[in-house]
Amino acid sequence: MKKRTFLISCGILAVTGYGIIKHIQQKHHSTANQVLETVKAQLGKKAPIVGSWIEEETVASPAAAPRHRFYGGITRDEHGQLKTYSFVADATNGHVLTLTPLD
Repeated sequence: MKKRTFLISCGILAVTGYGIIKHIQQKHHSTANQVLETVKAQLGKKAPIVGSWIEEETVASPAAAPRHRFYGGITRDEHGQLKTYSFVADATNGHVLTLTPLD
């Protein structure tokens, strides 16, 4: 009886461990609109956003930094002048990785 209980416990632990590992390995990507809203919230603190866009498809980054990214742009009203920026944002959390002025 003890051997049977031990084997059942080992089986349950193996299945549970497998499930946890698969869950951790999954890539949790946000949608393009979710990332755009996050970027606008981050960048809209200093100046109001008057326009924005984002590409709907993620782009894989180089092997040195394995993550998916969204490309997009925003236009802000900075002291009465419109300033346009392009950005690269992490697809998992929406954090801005690079922000480049276009003007």
